Amino acid sequence: THAQSDLSVGLRQLARVVRVQRLPWRIAWCAGAGVTGTTEELLAQEVATLTDFLTQLSEIAALTDGTLFLASSAGGLYAGGPGGPYDEYDVPQPISAYGRAKLAAEEWKDCLVLWDEIDAVFHRAERVR
Repeated sequence: THAQSDLSVGLRQLARVVRVQRLPWRIAWCAGAGVTGTTEELLAQEVATLTDFLTQLSEIAALTDGTLFLASSAGGLYAGGPGGPYDEYDVPQPISAYGRAKLAAEEWKDCLVLWDEIDAVFHRAERVR
């Protein structure tokens, strides 16, 4: 997709700078295009874009120190559970394609962190105003 192409170009530019200057990097992934009414197909494309991005980012992370900040939506993750507030120990219970897409994004982040490929900071926002 166009978004994946743009991200790839940006990551290649970042990789060139990191290789030459060995500077630490910081990236914030704070929003996708999907909302609660977005189709499952479009949300799957969004997760694929993030997946490709994280895979490419792991290659840059091997070059120098950096941190990824990933923001997510608590509302989509816990829509099937009892009333909040929720914390990181609560089991996600998505009931929509939107919630499942948010969970898939988090699982990818968890895999890369467990593999020690990317240092990550994570935030689940319940409400953003």
